[in-house]
Amino acid sequence: MAGFYLGVDIPRIRIRAVRAGCEPKADPAELLGASGTFLTAMAALMSVIGIIFDTTAPFTVAVVIGGAWLCGAALQVGAGTLARLRNGRLPV
Repeated sequence: MAGFYLGVDIPRIRIRAVRAGCEPKADPAELLGASGTFLTAMAALMSVIGIIFDTTAPFTVAVVIGGAWLCGAALQVGAGTLARLRNGRLPV
């Protein structure tokens, strides 16, 4: 889970901002997307562990896993919407 998150979705600091002497800031859309990817990867990992070990999670654990997946997916959708709104590509 951590390797997937670190390898794929760490927001990058813009090199142009560093060279220009500005305060480097992470893009909010990238942070939302990265956080969503982390939550969905965590939920997927927990689900796969349950399948591999052939266990049944208690209801509360299943709700937490499902909630983490739902929040992660919502963060990813929000990040995509934010990026499209900023670039003017979202049809209204």
